[in-house]
Amino acid sequence: QYDFSRPIQYDKIDYDKNFAKIDAKKLQIELYDEYNRQYTNTSNPVSLSTLCIKLIDQGLI
Repeated sequence: QYDFSRPIQYDKIDYDKNFAKIDAKKLQIELYDEYNRQYTNTSNPVSLSTLCIKLIDQGLI
């Protein structure tokens, strides 16, 4: 049996029901490019969540 620490409150997650698929190769390239941009512009560690938020803000995913 697993014991997970779970947040007390969950945010509602909305998604486009017409969204059929993600181009994984394009996403991989975008993640790599965004990682390189952030890595060269900051001394802080770059996290996957930060990368995804940046790409979402840019409308890429």
